[in-house]
Amino acid sequence: MERDNEVKYAGFWVRLLAFIVDIFVLSSLFSMLIKLGGVEKLSIVTMLLLWLYFAILLNQWGTTIGGKLLGTRVYTEEMNNISFLKASVRTFVSILPFVLYQYLRSIQYIMSPPPSPEVQMLPQLIFILLPFVMLFTKKRQMLHDIVAKSVVVDTNKEAQTDETPANKILYRGRMLVRAIGIVLSLLVGGYILVYTSVFYILGKQSRSSYNNSFHMKYQTNDFNDSRIIFYQKELELYSKEFIEAEGMYDIFAMDTKKDLALGCIQYLIRRKNRDGWIDAGSNYRKNARNKYANTEDKIQKAKKNSDYMDRHFYTFDLNMVDDIEDEITQVWSDKNDSICENKVPANKLYDIFIKKYIPKFDNENIHSRFGDKPQQREVDWFDILTKRHPEY
Repeated sequence: MERDNEVKYAGFWVRLLAFIVDIFVLSSLFSMLIKLGGVEKLSIVTMLLLWLYFAILLNQWGTTIGGKLLGTRVYTEEMNNISFLKASVRTFVSILPFVLYQYLRSIQYIMSPPPSPEVQMLPQLIFILLPFVMLFTKKRQMLHDIVAKSVVVDTNKEAQTDETPANKILYRGRMLVRAIGIVLSLLVGGYILVYTSVFYILGKQSRSSYNNSFHMKYQTNDFNDSRIIFYQKELELYSKEFIEAEGMYDIFAMDTKKDLALGCIQYLIRRKNRDGWIDAGSNYRKNARNKYANTEDKIQKAKKNSDYMDRHFYTFDLNMVDDIEDEITQVWSDKNDSICENKVPANKLYDIFIKKYIPKFDNENIHSRFGDKPQQREVDWFDILTKRHPEY
């Protein structure tokens, strides 16, 4: 056993590379479990697998597969072998940053309106700042090392000092793996940094543009067509109702009604101006929204309900919703026989929509085509639908 001043403690890069190897091994094991056993409670199984992998290997080997490959070993601060209990504590504390990250992201997810791009990036600081703990500890300890009173030793030093051919090969092999790993990590890290920066800039620009859109008047042309004027009033009516809507069903219903009215506007404009009908419809939509989102309080309500629809994209299956709306309004059809020609009110169009939506949602989401169990949120939403529309 070496004295403390002779021990070479493992640095950030070698520990990161060992961790990446371990995550790869764990991912492979987890994939095998899913294929063999059809694992359902993923979070519980993941936690158990992480715990058993790290705790057992650290207790029995003093290292993990990644540590073995890169040449690191975990000891107590007294340079004794780590016990199963301390290895377990060390494992669970090391998982806490990931749990905290998920918790903070889930809070951001339910915030309405959503936080700014700057706030959305804050949870990532957990992973950036934690390694800096090593800079302020004599033995290069991370938070989980401090709690478990453990240290990570660079055992490749021993291979370097041993002159036997086998150890020379082992030492050089590990150094080569480390060098390749560091280069690859820097390349991937650089890519992630660039990608994150671009995402941040685009997100900030998009948010600024979205906020500004509430204070603008967009150019529209009704072509003096009574049908377009009729559906413009319908769009304005249900845009107002959408802003004021409370509750899952009412938000969905008002959003669908205004989309049906907008679909009819786009259908009618397309007959007059094939090139610009999508942008023209977008201008009608924003003008109708801005007519009633004319105070800060109402703007916040409009953002809140729009964000609510986005966050429930898969609950409502909005791809299906769009398909049915397009089918009713025939916005993409080249024929001139859309129901919109007859100035059918949006609430009547909504009745047609519901008659199509409920059985289709039932078949594709509740009674899955692939035999998978539906998500509870989809079941709950279907219960709300059927209670509101028992006739279907």
